[in-house]
Amino acid sequence: MKEVLDKVRLVAVRTLTRHVVAALDNSALQIEAQAMQFTNAKLPPIREESRAIAERFMTLLNAYFDALTSFRAKEEEDESA
Repeated sequence: MKEVLDKVRLVAVRTLTRHVVAALDNSALQIEAQAMQFTNAKLPPIREESRAIAERFMTLLNAYFDALTSFRAKEEEDESA
């Protein structure tokens, strides 16, 4: 069971992180396009922060998977006692 969950985790983290990065890139492009209509428009630092956001997303998603597996293992221990 752990092997299956590890495979799901790997695919989920990789795929969802790619989606987060793509969404951040698309958002930055749309904001930049809209900002071109205004003079002296200050852009939010999406591009500069994208890497940190993606890394934080991956870290938290992995932590949630860890919590899920440790919760299940603890639950099974309680039932067997």
